[in-house]
Amino acid sequence: MLIGYRGAGKSTLARKLKKILKMPLVSTDEELVSRFGKPIAEWVAEGGWDEFRRMEMEVVVEAAAPGGRIVDCGGGVVERAENVECLRRSGVVFYLCGSSRTLARRIHPKSGRPSLTGKDPRAEVAEVLARRDPLYRAAAHHVIDVNGGMFFTAAGRIAKIWRREHGR
Repeated sequence: MLIGYRGAGKSTLARKLKKILKMPLVSTDEELVSRFGKPIAEWVAEGGWDEFRRMEMEVVVEAAAPGGRIVDCGGGVVERAENVECLRRSGVVFYLCGSSRTLARRIHPKSGRPSLTGKDPRAEVAEVLARRDPLYRAAAHHVIDVNGGMFFTAAGRIAKIWRREHGR
């Protein structure tokens, strides 16, 4: 289970882990886009964040069901305690932790990601990350640094921890 702020590299690392660990992968955001039939930003503009979070919770419950898979979670999954409980019960949760500076550099207006606050990326990341970082840390079994060069070795570190904890 990969959690973290937008731009932390959850999707990229999930795809690498799929190959390394030879496990199926579920992306909660991709599943939501498939269900909505439109990009998340467009759906949120029409349906609102509360309804999006409700739908996200349904997807998390399905994705975290027994069966052993990598789950690439949307950045706000920790906004609902029910999601956190489900993820922690279902597997090992890794928080991909990046500094607000690193994350803001990776997020840009053309990314197709909806603004959470209507502010520029630097201000938004600082504000939202200040609120979410304690939630991510409380949800995680392991915190993985994804700043700078650490990102390039993160998949290997996660796979090593996962294998150690699952005896594989």
